[in-house]
Amino acid sequence: MNSEFQRKIKNISFEIAYFLYILSLLIGLTMFKDIHSVSLFQDILRNLSYIFLVLKICVDFYDSQNKIKFIVIWLLLIGPGLIVSYVTHSITLLTTLVFVLCAYQIDFDKLLKKILIINIVFVVVTVLSSCLGIIPNLSFIQEERVRYSLGFTYPSHLTSFLFFNTLIYIFIKKNNLKTKDYLILGILSVLCYCMTDARMGLICTILVLIVFFLIYNYSHVHIPKIINRCIVCSPLIFAGITTFLAVIYDKSSMILLFLNQCLNGRLGYAKYILGKHGIDLFGNYIEWHGWVGNQGVNMISNYNFVDISYVKILANYGIVVFIFFVVFLSLLCYKAYIKKNICLQFIIFFICMYSVVEPRLIELHFNPFILLLLNQSYLLTHTEIVELKNKFLKKYKLKR
Repeated sequence: MNSEFQRKIKNISFEIAYFLYILSLLIGLTMFKDIHSVSLFQDILRNLSYIFLVLKICVDFYDSQNKIKFIVIWLLLIGPGLIVSYVTHSITLLTTLVFVLCAYQIDFDKLLKKILIINIVFVVVTVLSSCLGIIPNLSFIQEERVRYSLGFTYPSHLTSFLFFNTLIYIFIKKNNLKTKDYLILGILSVLCYCMTDARMGLICTILVLIVFFLIYNYSHVHIPKIINRCIVCSPLIFAGITTFLAVIYDKSSMILLFLNQCLNGRLGYAKYILGKHGIDLFGNYIEWHGWVGNQGVNMISNYNFVDISYVKILANYGIVVFIFFVVFLSLLCYKAYIKKNICLQFIIFFICMYSVVEPRLIELHFNPFILLLLNQSYLLTHTEIVELKNKFLKKYKLKR
């Protein structure tokens, strides 16, 4: 088989599989899901996606020079996913891992441009449909605040889309961003906040715009070494701190209570879920009960949803999956650092920061950047791994 033809088959099969799967997930986040026969349409999309995903895997296997190594790598990474899927009664994580593995040779930059277009079209259609009365525009009452979902099943979904698509747009444009781009995205963020009242999303998005404006307009300013190191270690820092705080959370502590209030009760729910289900190697089966679809209700009696991504991953998918994503996100951030890809560095940092308040870290339909975890263009080379190892050994010897 011609190598160029193989490459095209790989890219096309992956893209079709990815967009069909993402579309099925996106529909589930909107009130379109309640329209008759739409659930059947979602199932068809998912099944077609799996067919193209299998085709991609078959071509990858045929194209691999060391087929035994190919099988071993897949078993090592997919094996834990199968166990977690059995424990949690869900194949969501397994499907995510398969997509991450299949993205190994994909041109991510080109894919991201298509993702942005599809996301924009989908959001515009959903919001307009809710405004025209085609689908409901749910209203939520929380602590005397009225929040509108604009066609989505929950108000913060739209804010999350705006946050991640802002990052996607910045990644595509990089230093070609104009002042008007920042202003338009800022205005959209404020308008979105006025309707959804998603404060955390607004703060994070505005912070992203301010930081990248400073980076690209004042590039001569040197970033202190300590800040660079913190950004490189941001996946470990955010995951470690939030998980630690959730474990030790106690209402009797004024400091922890204050932090919980700042996070709108997120630490309290995280503590509850960890106390009830514990932390296991391959996760737990948890029936999540959130606000989604509970229009006009002040609170639901069995609410247990965890918004902190790291705690949700740890409680639901277990220690193995938690370590995998945190470690590989850290390695991706380190790769961006040594390649002086400051754009990707800060994008990962902001995603990790946003994951403290929203459970979107490993959700493909929100965060496509996790496809980079095992992408050959962003993986550490053998030389880079050796250099990293030597740095740690040298530092350890100096301390000793």
